[in-house]
Amino acid sequence: MRFLKCLEWRGITKARYSTQTSKQILLLKYENLKNKCLTIEAFDEKINPKGVFTNNEICLQDIDVYGFDYDYTLAYYNVSLYRLLFDLAKDYLIVHHKYPPGLKNVDYLSHFPIRGLHLDIKKGWLLKIDSYQNLQLGTVYHGMNEIAHNEVIKNYGGRRFNVEDIGFSQSSPNFHHFVDLFCLPEICLLACTFQYMLDKGIKYQPEYIFQDVHDSINSIHRNYSLHRSIVQSIDDYLLPIRDENSKLKEFLSRLQKNGKKVFLITNSPYWFVNFGMQSLCGEDWSKMFDLIICSARKPQFFNSHSKPFRKFNVKTNSKSWDTVSQLNRNEVYYEGNFYQMLKATGWQSNKCLYFGDHIYGDLEQPFLKFGLRTGAIINEVEHEVNILNSVDYQRTVAWLNILEDLLEQSMFLTDSSGDGLATIREVRALWLQERDDLRLKIKKSFNPYFGSIFRANNNPSFFSRRLSRFADIYTSNVSNLLNYPIDSHFIPRRIDLAHEQSIKIIL
Repeated sequence: MRFLKCLEWRGITKARYSTQTSKQILLLKYENLKNKCLTIEAFDEKINPKGVFTNNEICLQDIDVYGFDYDYTLAYYNVSLYRLLFDLAKDYLIVHHKYPPGLKNVDYLSHFPIRGLHLDIKKGWLLKIDSYQNLQLGTVYHGMNEIAHNEVIKNYGGRRFNVEDIGFSQSSPNFHHFVDLFCLPEICLLACTFQYMLDKGIKYQPEYIFQDVHDSINSIHRNYSLHRSIVQSIDDYLLPIRDENSKLKEFLSRLQKNGKKVFLITNSPYWFVNFGMQSLCGEDWSKMFDLIICSARKPQFFNSHSKPFRKFNVKTNSKSWDTVSQLNRNEVYYEGNFYQMLKATGWQSNKCLYFGDHIYGDLEQPFLKFGLRTGAIINEVEHEVNILNSVDYQRTVAWLNILEDLLEQSMFLTDSSGDGLATIREVRALWLQERDDLRLKIKKSFNPYFGSIFRANNNPSFFSRRLSRFADIYTSNVSNLLNYPIDSHFIPRRIDLAHEQSIKIIL
């Protein structure tokens, strides 16, 4: 049993009963516990939305070196950037890939996409998968249209995917996993393009749409049109007075004052990073870093053994041709590889803590190949924790847990003829429908289409499993670490396994 721990709530052991009394007890439990659960006023202490959450034990006293990505790790952007990225990619799609000009009238839908979705490349279906590779019904969309449950089951032959379909990393021939915030405009542009084609009766191959949209998104990064647009109106996208960014300088200064080495590895060009960091930390921002690497080409940066570093001249905005034999403070470097970086600096990988927002591009290879300690910056956790703290959400989840316990108990009952009560089959059917309604309510409290990025019904989401696999800790902003001592010891909660029982002492 997951929730009913008190003997007076149980009443029914896992043996078969056929008496009227046992069925009456179960139905009385249902009514009494539902009333209690949905009228509770106070729950346990609330979760801190700006907390640091621990997957794997880590003591910061053991960390000598801190590393950071730039976009959405040190610099946080507002929702206006999603609209900009959406519009730039849409224009590129129309101009360079010759898509219908009518797409120009399509707008970004901020309420639609979430991080962590998969795209079925062959079908053009967006969907959410849990940590066991089960499809979450009710989260499958083609364009803006939800695919009916029976059609989903018919097409996939069930709800479970195999690992060869999903792939071991971000992409496979059949699926693509969207894992960072830059993916939100891409998800929306895919859905809007599919919907436009459907509405206009234009025949298309979904795989080509994905290839063209994906290329459009990547192209406006590669040609720096996105970066130039941000720099031209930086106050519209990057706001240093906002709480998300205002404490960054204080955080980096604390690391420096405590003798920590600090490095930056970003795929963005120096001129763009420099403009943003000056807005966030002042003109002397580079003095807070021991090593600055731009245009790093992650994740290749972590995979290559031979890609050389090139020194970058910040005055002439040019790369040198000379061989780089050492990495110096107060210099800027382009490209390179992580193997050479560790060798040149002498830093021990297990004493490095690297923060990034992209599970695959920033965290996977440092964690797996080099044994770095890793931290994920997941801005959405703050919004989701605020929902978790709400009384309505907690009441709903508490009742859902109890209802599932009652469903489990009902399996051990049989009917008595002429008892005048609904049959166990009828009761279970009603309760299963109620469970579906509760799950839908919970899903919509996070996002009306796809729900939480961290959970798919009772299971962690596929994204959440990857997060727990490749990130020792995660939080919504690096500056949240200012709320903790510099030598903090982060210890994960002991999670009950399926065969274990919760042991709780109320103090």
